[in-house]
Amino acid sequence: MPLLEDALAALLGQAPLAAIILIVLFYELKAVRGETKAVRKEVGGEISALKRSIDSLRAVSLAAHRFVIDYMALKGLFTMDEASFLERGVKSIVGGDPFTEEEMAFIRSVLSKHVDDITLEEAEKLEKIFGEKWMKEGDVKALEAFYRASAIRGYVLQKALRKR
Repeated sequence: MPLLEDALAALLGQAPLAAIILIVLFYELKAVRGETKAVRKEVGGEISALKRSIDSLRAVSLAAHRFVIDYMALKGLFTMDEASFLERGVKSIVGGDPFTEEEMAFIRSVLSKHVDDITLEEAEKLEKIFGEKWMKEGDVKALEAFYRASAIRGYVLQKALRKR
């Protein structure tokens, strides 16, 4: 049994070194955890800032498009045929999209009309519904529907300005 006793003595002789290594590792891991928490917090802040920037870009895209459409309406650049074409496009886009029952009823009622019978208030509300869906969900189909509805609103606005 001298071999077993020698092995045990050797292990016991190394115990203080192993204990020191374990203590050092423990404190190193604790430091790494602290750094990890700090990095997570910093990355979380950056992600929040990125989300705010994306929301701002969404809002800017809507505002810029509305500006261009209003300018085109003031210049009288829309025709009834173009507005009808855009109206049909909106109908095809919103077919399966999830809107509230109230929104879908409104969308259907407006889009069932001839484009010349759509009021400015209806066109603005239609545009608003799609714009809000784009802003909340980033739904690209909603953005396309917004663009088309915005052009329809521009046509209706142009018609109203000509009547004055």
